[in-house]
Amino acid sequence: MRCAGHLKLYNLCLLVLSSSALADQLEFNRDIRPILSENCFHCHGPDKETREAKLRLDTREGALKMDAIVPGKPDDSEVIYRITTDDEDDLMPPPGHHLELSKKNIATLEQWIKEGAEYQQHWSFEQPKVSENGKLSEIIDTEIQKHLKNEGLKPSPVANRESIIRRLSLDLRGLPPTLAEIDAFIADQSLDAYEKLVDRLLATPQTAERLALDWLDVARFSDTNGYSIDDHRDMWVWRDWVIHAFIKNKPYDVFLTEQLAGDLIPNATPEQMMATGFLRNSMNTHEGGTIAEEYRVAYIADKIDTVSSTFMGLTMKCAQCHNHKYDPISQKDYYRFYAFFNSATEHGKGATNGNTAPFIKVKSPLHKISDAHKALTERAERIRELRNNLKNIDPEKFASWKAGILAKAEPARKEQPQSGFRFPEKKKAEWLWSEKSGATERILIRTTANVSKGLMAAHVFFTCDNSADFYVNGNKLAYVDPWMEPKTVNITAHLKEGKNIIGADALNAGGVAGFIAWVQLDYQDGKTDYLVTGPDWQWKVPGSEKLAPQFSGKAGWKAPVSLGKHGVAPWGQLKARKGVPADRRLATILRNDPKSRTQEENKLLSEAFLKNSSPLAKRFHKSLGVELGVIEKQLKDIGKTTVMVMDSPGKRKTHILMRGEYNKPGEEVTAGVPDLFTQLPDDQPADRLALARWLTSPENPLTARVAVNRYWQLIFGTGLVRTSEDFGSQGEWPSHQALLDTLAVRFRENGWDVRALLKEMVLSNTYRQRSDIPLQALEADPQNRLLARAPRTRLPAELVRDNALAISGQLNYQIGGPSVFPEQPDGLWRQVSHFGYGTFTAQAYYSDTGGQNTRRSMYTFWKRTSPPPSLSIFDAPTRETCTVRRLQTNTPLQALVLLNDPQYVKAAGALARRMVDEGEKSVKDRLSKAFRLATARLPKSDELEVLTAAYEREKARFTSDTAAARALLLESGNTGDDPELAALTMIASTILNLNETITKQ
Repeated sequence: MRCAGHLKLYNLCLLVLSSSALADQLEFNRDIRPILSENCFHCHGPDKETREAKLRLDTREGALKMDAIVPGKPDDSEVIYRITTDDEDDLMPPPGHHLELSKKNIATLEQWIKEGAEYQQHWSFEQPKVSENGKLSEIIDTEIQKHLKNEGLKPSPVANRESIIRRLSLDLRGLPPTLAEIDAFIADQSLDAYEKLVDRLLATPQTAERLALDWLDVARFSDTNGYSIDDHRDMWVWRDWVIHAFIKNKPYDVFLTEQLAGDLIPNATPEQMMATGFLRNSMNTHEGGTIAEEYRVAYIADKIDTVSSTFMGLTMKCAQCHNHKYDPISQKDYYRFYAFFNSATEHGKGATNGNTAPFIKVKSPLHKISDAHKALTERAERIRELRNNLKNIDPEKFASWKAGILAKAEPARKEQPQSGFRFPEKKKAEWLWSEKSGATERILIRTTANVSKGLMAAHVFFTCDNSADFYVNGNKLAYVDPWMEPKTVNITAHLKEGKNIIGADALNAGGVAGFIAWVQLDYQDGKTDYLVTGPDWQWKVPGSEKLAPQFSGKAGWKAPVSLGKHGVAPWGQLKARKGVPADRRLATILRNDPKSRTQEENKLLSEAFLKNSSPLAKRFHKSLGVELGVIEKQLKDIGKTTVMVMDSPGKRKTHILMRGEYNKPGEEVTAGVPDLFTQLPDDQPADRLALARWLTSPENPLTARVAVNRYWQLIFGTGLVRTSEDFGSQGEWPSHQALLDTLAVRFRENGWDVRALLKEMVLSNTYRQRSDIPLQALEADPQNRLLARAPRTRLPAELVRDNALAISGQLNYQIGGPSVFPEQPDGLWRQVSHFGYGTFTAQAYYSDTGGQNTRRSMYTFWKRTSPPPSLSIFDAPTRETCTVRRLQTNTPLQALVLLNDPQYVKAAGALARRMVDEGEKSVKDRLSKAFRLATARLPKSDELEVLTAAYEREKARFTSDTAAARALLLESGNTGDDPELAALTMIASTILNLNETITKQ
């Protein structure tokens, strides 16, 4: 047997020193499993397909074979030789894997083998146990202080009241406290003042919104379907359900059950069925060429990933194509779990511009119908306005097209109208008279047919330079505008019994560009539709049999009359060669204020412009029309909104899919949970309801732990298990396992009460510590995993924006309802939009106006392929997949957003206006108030001096540059050029950009 004697002397010394430092008894789950999982399990773990040398190191039985590990004898253990040798052919992990064990890890493995190489089942698969009894907040403090003492650290002092109320308000409500709330808390000297504050904040609907926000990430909630088309869907009612559940403090086990299997609960209510939208938040597609079964399988895989990550903290998706390489989950386990979701009728190829069946129509449990109607009506008006503003459709093309129209609208050749006409001889009609006086020529025609009663048609062709009026019996029936789009139009005139006088005016306006306009008019049932040709026309003559119309004496007949340009005119039809309106008419409309244009004028411009635009622009314009139609349909069904749900109409056979491929079924399996856990009872159907009950049963070791850990993450910034999405072998060992287990058991025993759990966390002294960083704690625990101080973390993306809106006084506190469209760069969606073969919604972004712009960020319309940019920059996910834990980055782009995004510029303007309007007279008082609104404290004297000096500099600059003041105030939502208000706006922007403003501490 080879041994570690091959090590160089200095390596041996390091190992001896490292081993001597390992004074405590090693524990497999805490100390050994992470090393083996990271470096060994891929080739020597649960997956037999990738197992090398028939060696398993994830079980003790496998590790003892072939003397890979010899308990008590590291020098005789092949593993120790392999990880310490200089021979690259024998070294493990192989150099090509780019993994290398540290000297500390090697020493740890050697010490563990010396101690007997005992294995344990993975900690999270064992039942949690209560370490001690008592009040939970006190247990939290006891466990935290125990670990601190072991590391030679002490907890920090309690923070001041301003810091505590701000921290608490941001953690629970996601909003800063008001000045009145701060003052009231400071003034309340009762012993239970803090607990009363906690109870009051927990009961607010804003706290429900804050809790729901994290759940939207978990549930991959979105307003669009995803994939390349990414058109809209209607799921906002499900979001309302989530908020309502937190408002009512729905027990977590019920919350879980209704979302997994609300439709299977006996006598399920519409609200319980609606809850299953959680599962239907998967992306779906209807792209051309979609193989429905392939995508149906993908949707189920997404559901498995979401359910296993959210409720179990497991990466089951790693077993879709083969056995899990790190955790004891086989591919068969995966497809047994798959079977729970395989019976639903959700189709692989989804619906266009809306929800894919199955769905139901339900009323929001939260939102008033009148509020929803108002919001949708405002959005519809906004879409109409945008659709009519052509520069939104194709900005570059529109600018050049408009310039061309205006340039071409010059005087054209003037051609005098005809002053006399004759009718074909076969027609029984006569010329009565024609006179020309100045610019007007009046022509009267009378038929000699016996017209008794009924409907008579008058087909009139004439020339004019500018416009023409059409009269019947002296009554003006239509105004004919020569600048309208040329095409053939019929007008049927209702004539009184026995009277047959028809007249037409051809008006020649002196000095106005003239052209020959051939008109054919027709009134149908009193409705008028008229258009005139321009100079480009052609005259087509039908066969000779049509030269003479046939007259009938019966009631209801039509008597056509024709005026020809050159006297006798054959019957025919006028058609335009070019389907464009006259440039002069377009120029007149373009010069007018867009807001004053009629609907008909907007339609005329759109049709003319789009005929010269790209296919992309045409589809985009049409997509706005489709979007408008969707909103109008929502308004029509405003009482009940469509929401996608689950169903289980029957049984579909489930097979293991070889290599995860949809069209390669293997062994048939039935629904069940992974073999390593307690199985479902045999006397119940193995459906989603059974799965939900299994997840929330006392026998399940994961669900309560995972939930408690995520709420700890919400309050303290990092979970007791940092990898809150992964409680498996690749996940991190809990920093305080006994505390986690106690919280989990008590959470379950206390009826899964989320509000009570949060209360105990924030009542702890650990939560109320100062967030200053003592040097000793920084060196010993730089990531603050031991909690020697309160955490200091940047606010989540949505809270950064909501914080600015609340501080500036702009925030609209409306709860629930359809998604809204705050400001973001126009055209951003176009870079990822899909106009391909059809017309789709949610392909272009246009912001709302008014109060909807300042709703909480959780209501922002969420497009998966292009999430709100100001939120994405602060690490908001795309929600294409389940996100249990957001990562946090720091980039220069974040500062640029806070300085330049129109939403933050307007927040600065509103905060400046608030400084002026709320009574403070002196500059220092105004600045102090703004600072306190943002940070909950008054500025220190040196901070106030810096702000005041900056204000004076800005004021001097704007006094000498009123144009700059005017531009800033306009951009920030104010008016005028007041240098003081402009200077306050700049200081307000500075305050909103402070690290302290966007940080919970």
